[in-house]
Amino acid sequence: MWNIHPSFTQGEVPEFPGPCAFLCAWIKIGCGDFCKLYNCLLLPVFYISGIFWFIMKVLFLNQPGLEQCRSVLRVEADIPLPGLNSQERLEFAKKWYSFEPRPAPFDNKSGVVSSKFTHVAKSSLWLELVAFHRCLMLPPMTNMAVFHEDRWLLTFPWWCPHMMEGWAIIEENSSKPGILVEAEFQCWWILRPIYEFLAKSVFSLYVNQLKACGKSGMADQEDAEAPGASA
Repeated sequence: MWNIHPSFTQGEVPEFPGPCAFLCAWIKIGCGDFCKLYNCLLLPVFYISGIFWFIMKVLFLNQPGLEQCRSVLRVEADIPLPGLNSQERLEFAKKWYSFEPRPAPFDNKSGVVSSKFTHVAKSSLWLELVAFHRCLMLPPMTNMAVFHEDRWLLTFPWWCPHMMEGWAIIEENSSKPGILVEAEFQCWWILRPIYEFLAKSVFSLYVNQLKACGKSGMADQEDAEAPGASA
């Protein structure tokens, strides 16, 4: 069993694809769905980087006898998706993490959200393009994900063509209104500062861009509702 959250095995177990099914879906996704999300010129980079991450994890991160050199990195981030209540936020999140066009003001017209995360439900894949600067991004990567009981469960096994190994959950925050991302990743302790820097940079940029787009949308709405705006 690969590294997953303990709650994934409680009650009804989500059906993640096995290695063969996942890798077949990863290969097939370039035939259509990938180019719906990203520039087709990124497709070779997508596969080459995936093979690179797979080799790096197999050769270095998972060698027997090196468990003492591994460190666990926990990540939590509050994602400011719009909605007056949990149901509205969930409905927005379902569209946000789908193939549907991003709604205004998050459509890169009022503002820019550089990172993009997409759940390919039919094949239980999770495609992502993460940015740690507005114009500085990592190649597209993929892992496994299922939607279960109003939350997304993501797993990054060692054989997955993704730079991370671990798990993540995206769900409504139980302590305050909002969407919470909770994740746990394994890495070499000597590389932990790099992983921490990347995680902090990615989520900080993502959250700040979402907030900026939301404020821009509110400003546009106020201008439209102002007296004489239609004149």
